[in-house]
Parts: sequence; structure tokens; C-alpha cells
Amino acid sequence: MIMTTTLHEGVCDQKRCWSDLPGDMVALIISRLRAPDCYCFVAVCKSWSSIPLPKFKKEFPTLVYLKSDGQLINFFSPLLCCSTPEIANSVYKNIITSDTTKFSSDIEDNEHDQCCQKGESDRSHCHEPKTICFAKHGWLLVSQGKHVVFFLNPITNQRIDLPELPRREVVFDGISFSESPTSPNCTVLAIHVQTYWVFPTFIRRGEDSWTSDPIYIESGFVPSYSSPVFHKGCFYFLGQTGCLAVSDPKIDEEEDEEEDEEQEEEQEEDEEEEEEELDKWAVLDNPGNPCTSSPISDCYLVDCNGELMSVFVGYMGQWVRVYMLDPSSMVWKETKDLGDRVLFLSRTGSGLTKTTDLQVPGLENRIYFPRFNKKDGTCAFYDLSAGKFHTSCNNHGREDYYGTTTFSDCAWIEPSYRMLTDHELDWLHKEAS
Repeated sequence: MIMTTTLHEGVCDQKRCWSDLPGDMVALIISRLRAPDCYCFVAVCKSWSSIPLPKFKKEFPTLVYLKSDGQLINFFSPLLCCSTPEIANSVYKNIITSDTTKFSSDIEDNEHDQCCQKGESDRSHCHEPKTICFAKHGWLLVSQGKHVVFFLNPITNQRIDLPELPRREVVFDGISFSESPTSPNCTVLAIHVQTYWVFPTFIRRGEDSWTSDPIYIESGFVPSYSSPVFHKGCFYFLGQTGCLAVSDPKIDEEEDEEEDEEQEEEQEEDEEEEEEELDKWAVLDNPGNPCTSSPISDCYLVDCNGELMSVFVGYMGQWVRVYMLDPSSMVWKETKDLGDRVLFLSRTGSGLTKTTDLQVPGLENRIYFPRFNKKDGTCAFYDLSAGKFHTSCNNHGREDYYGTTTFSDCAWIEPSYRMLTDHELDWLHKEAS
């Protein structure tokens, strides 16, 4: 890239590259930019990309949802709940009617590029509807049709394709991933539960096919609609009655290593494999249902910095209860104080964030749901201290969420603006980052 310098009163008329700017001047410019602009700025040339970026404040979580045609990703920030009625009305119009593409990321071009790189036989899924399955680390895990699953960063519009799912007619009850899809330790786990059978299907970064082994179980487990969460090396599933099930896909990898090292001890290995297979999927004896006195309408499971949290909601939000899992007694213990933290809930992506990290005062002890006021489009939140729902910062609240609407195909994400390299976008390239 060239910049031109011209002096009208002198004889200096020269062309210089932007990369010739002094490093301290570039660093000064970067210090004045917002996070998304910084990532674009350093992408101009290699010398600028070597300038260390400043430490940005934590991005406020944004609700991401698909239009009914599955072609546009829309964004909504709950910060607008304190906006003027004019702004709120325009936002609500965008949410309900989707008649504007403002704050939207069009993934049709991305989809077209992906299809063009494949043969004619692989293009049949390209126009099938998409569904947000899970969200974490700024990435969406999106399914398309019955067999296509891919990661999508809705901010940068970059995509990481996964190998196709096994060809069988199964609707998964839950799907999740352990770490950022660029991590060499990333594992994606999908699961389908029947009365006495569990069908876990998983894949690790660098693998070109999914592993699926049906497991017979003696006791039934009815999963909730909340996505599984990765907690201390295992995937945890919340049942509709508050019980927990756990799956550990690492066991298969450990079995392979043991077989290579101890082939001479065949009998002992067989016994160990039988015990380990039981551990691939287990329904824990505890915790039990913490809400025995009230019917549960919805529930959520959240990993909170090494602790498991569950949230149960009654009919039409007439009650909301938050529990932390006590690891010593394996009992759900109710809490009514999140401290200086704010909770963002959705079935496909939830998170607990410190308000000090967000640098937005007044959000302590709130729970944001993917619900919106039907009149003004403001985002609904639950004040855990007062026990009431609010849809703006000015009303007095109510003890249920009547008068609100929701989206089922949505998730909360923390925006990530970093552009990835081709190696990082290649799922089969294990050592990505």
C-alpha cells in the first residue's frame, strides 16, 4: 500500500509505503482504536501486525440469532434495554420482522464459496436450513441438514468445516465442544439418548471422521433442552429433573495408548475396558431434583469458572431459582446472590461474567434471558435480588415474563475479532494454536 507526500512550495514529491511509518506512531494510532478496528488495522501489512495490541476490555455478550430462512445472523445487545423508546422500537422492528440487515452478518457468500469448492454431489446441503447448536469462545457450532456441522465466527464470518456426521437418521439431544475450535485439544461431542441406549458421537481436532459407539444403560435419562457443558475434562448433561449425566470421550484415546503399551496383559486389559466403558457415560446418583414442590418449565446448565451452576424456571417465569453444585456432597444448593456477576442464559450458550470486567455499572445480580418485550423490543432480565422480571431500566418489574417473546435458535457470544490463518481454519491441521 502506497501513500503519497506532496509539498506545493517545495520540490518534495515522493511515494512511500505505509509500512515505513515509525513503530511508535503505529502503536499510538492503535491505542486510539476500538478492538474490531485494531484487528483490521494490523492486517494492513506485516510490519504493523508485529505491533503488540493493547489489552481490550471484555466485550459485552451479544445475543446472536438466525432469521427464519437461516441465511442471516442478527445481533442484539442487551445494553439497548436502557435506550430511548425510538431506538428500542427500531431494534424491536429488526428483531421481529427482520426487514433490515443492519447489525447482520450475511453468510450466504460464505456458503456459496464453500459449495463451489466441493463437487456437485456435495452441494445438496448448501441451501438447507441452519441451526445454532452451541456457542463458546466467540464461535457458533452450526448444523445444516442432517449431516453437516461447522464452526462459524459471526463477527469475522470465518468458518471451520467438520467432517460429515455418520449417515444415520438420528436427531441429537445435545451437542457441544470443549475448547476453542483452533485448539489442538478441541473435542466436539454430540449425543442421542433413548430409553436404554446412549449414542455418543465425537471428533477431535485433526481427525477426519467421527467416532460413535452405542452404550447400553440400565436406567433411563431424559435430557433437558440445555446444551451439555465441558467441565473439568468431561461433558455434563442436565436432565429435566435436575439430575446429571457425564460423558468422557477421552477414555477411547486412553484405551488405545494402553493397548499399545500392554498388549501382553490381555486379560487385565479386557477387565479394565469393561470398567472404562461404563465410565464413558454415567448417570450420577446425585444431585437430584431441587424443585420437587414446583413443576419445571425450563432449565439451564452453566460452567462458572470451574463450578457447575443450574437455573430452573417455572411456568411463564413465575419463579426462577439458581443453584450451585456442592462437589463434596453432590447436592444443588440454592443461591440468591451472584455477587458482582451477571448471568446470560440460552439453551445453546450461557455464561457468567463479572460486571467489573464489562465496565458497565448496575448489572450486578441480573440474569439475562433471550426474551424481549413485545411492545418496545427491550431485552428482558431477571433481578435475582428483587425476584422480578424487567424489560427496561425504568419499569417496576413483574413476577413473571408475560408480555415477552423469545427465540429458540439463539445464543450469547462474546465477540471475537481476530482473523484466523488458513492453517487455523483447517480442522485436519491439529497444531493450529
